[in-house]
Amino acid sequence: MYKLTIINASNIVVDSVAFVGSGVSSPAGIALLRPGDTDYLEAEVQRQGELRIQISQSGYQIDSLIKKTSAPLDAEQQRLTIHAGNRYIFSQDSQQR
Repeated sequence: MYKLTIINASNIVVDSVAFVGSGVSSPAGIALLRPGDTDYLEAEVQRQGELRIQISQSGYQIDSLIKKTSAPLDAEQQRLTIHAGNRYIFSQDSQQR
């Protein structure tokens, strides 16, 4: 199970965040993350197949690779902080929820 904490530290609403790719067992996503809000995404990740994240904010769409096709996950729990100026920062998330 891959867990992602998403923090909108920007002053713009995030339209959507979703896990996609052949390594995702079932689709997972959130919509409308307001400035200052935090939400969580979880996905079952298969051994084979890639895991990507798509972020849509104010007309921009970001697509980022989290896991390559046959590579193991670097971490099962991470944090994504969305900042002003289209900065998206991934880090380890040590908080258990």
